[in-house]
Amino acid sequence: MPYLYNTGLLYNTGLLYGGGKADDGSKMKKIHMSKAKADLKKKSDSDLKTFSQDHITKMDGNANFPTPDPSATDYQAAHDAYDSALDDSVAANATAKEKTATKDAARAVLEAAITSRCTFVNLKSKGDKVKQLSSGFPVTGMRTPPSLPGPVQNLSVTAGDSAGELDYHWDPLAGSKSFILETCPDPMTPTGWTRRKSPTKSKAAVPGLPSGVRVWGRVCAVNPAGEGAWSEPVSKIVP
Repeated sequence: MPYLYNTGLLYNTGLLYGGGKADDGSKMKKIHMSKAKADLKKKSDSDLKTFSQDHITKMDGNANFPTPDPSATDYQAAHDAYDSALDDSVAANATAKEKTATKDAARAVLEAAITSRCTFVNLKSKGDKVKQLSSGFPVTGMRTPPSLPGPVQNLSVTAGDSAGELDYHWDPLAGSKSFILETCPDPMTPTGWTRRKSPTKSKAAVPGLPSGVRVWGRVCAVNPAGEGAWSEPVSKIVP
């Protein structure tokens, strides 16, 4: 009786696809073909190494597979490279875990020492904030004072809508409550500045300037800590 495998291959009568009878009309017997499987996703790194080494051993001199693909040399090279990389990885992980554990233990010791010091400072200072602050520990209920704002950036000036008017624009500055705009006639001198505006937004128009003359302008930001550094001055001839 001819045999039909579940792939559609008919043995003893050549290659046939489909059908349930041979050329002589006899019934064909179905035989399920087995398949080798790697199951790589189920293997851990170490399991993969063991499996690969076992495969090498069993393929060595195996008459059923005299010319394997990849070749024995190429496969062995791939196995050896993985074996070396796995060893390096295991060693690195062990070292990393050891160093992390050492760091965590040292941190716990330092935190305990800091806590003891804090307790000591509180006992000895008897509520004296000045003494407590002198130790480097922050004090409960203490707010960090704001720092002075930085210099205003990208100040620019254009002609205003009317004669004798200049419009100033600059970048907003986080934390600033307001700005100070000053002007100075040309030539610019340290004592020639006049305060013109205190806008809360990053722009201001300055009217009433003498037309036809060059005027310089500068801006600084203001916050609860005080006035910040001045911007780079800009100039324009007043329309």
